Amino acid sequence: MRATLKEASILAIPVLILGALIVGATVPGLYMVVIGGAHPGDAIYLDELAPSKSEAARQIAIGIVLIVAAMLTRAYARRKLHP
Repeated sequence: MRATLKEASILAIPVLILGALIVGATVPGLYMVVIGGAHPGDAIYLDELAPSKSEAARQIAIGIVLIVAAMLTRAYARRKLHP
């Protein structure tokens, strides 16, 4: 049981990083669309198109869910491993 909790806690770290990368990559494009600097589908980087607001909201939601799940996994494992 302890080994499984430790593995879950360790495996939550890359999930946390992935969620942060997803949110971090989506926010600049969403910002450009919201302030009017770009329209959805316009090129904002060399090979990236500006997302629509709904697409960006979906990506941010996925990133936040990954971050929260990883944080809850680590918190649960820590409480069970160190009572």
